[in-house]
Amino acid sequence: FVQFFRQRLHFGLREIAHASLQKPLLFGEFQIHKFLRCLARIPVPEQPLSVQLYSELAAAGFRRSSAGDILGTEKPKGASKMEPRLNPYKLSPKIYETMSALQAYVDSCGLERPLLELVKLRASQINGCAYCIDMHTKDARALGETEQRLYLLNAWRESPMYSERERAALEWTEAVTLVAATNVPDDVYEKAARQFKPDELANLTLAIATINSWNRLAISFRAVPGSYKSNLQRLEAKA
Repeated sequence: FVQFFRQRLHFGLREIAHASLQKPLLFGEFQIHKFLRCLARIPVPEQPLSVQLYSELAAAGFRRSSAGDILGTEKPKGASKMEPRLNPYKLSPKIYETMSALQAYVDSCGLERPLLELVKLRASQINGCAYCIDMHTKDARALGETEQRLYLLNAWRESPMYSERERAALEWTEAVTLVAATNVPDDVYEKAARQFKPDELANLTLAIATINSWNRLAISFRAVPGSYKSNLQRLEAKA
């Protein structure tokens, strides 16, 4: 019975979170009433939540436990402070040297640089890394990315503005970033494998792992966004 209730509770939160992405919900009695109705009518799940829903929940501010359960939107105390805690790169220069070498490989691995910037930005959106969102928005724009595609990135599934290769990369990015919850499903892998050669997919996965590492360093030590200036040059359109 306890497991049955937990599953219904899990999917009740899912319903509210998904609905809130479509239109704002009122707090208080209406939301509680809607939540109870959800618990009563939603069937017990047989499969884990999809990569798409987990990414939407993350974008909406919902947090997960280490077991992948949806915990709600409450943030840890102190999470809203924008004061830096410490600078890990000054205290341990080898960290920056190592991460920079890894990033240099990723950026020169042969994958399209605009695609890489979309991947970095999407992972940073999911993780809620303000510093990296600021950085990679600026880098993507400097390379010639359009404002509309930047604005629509966290709703890329509903937009026709991304290529099939980009869509496969973005879904792979979401699955790998949310690996504890998604376990990177076979269908997502198959979509990515149709668009990327094996070595490309390996490099794409390393790119995702790298931006997730940057995100965790920036979030943990409260890197303050806003000061970054891109030195990238606009890419020339191919004839």
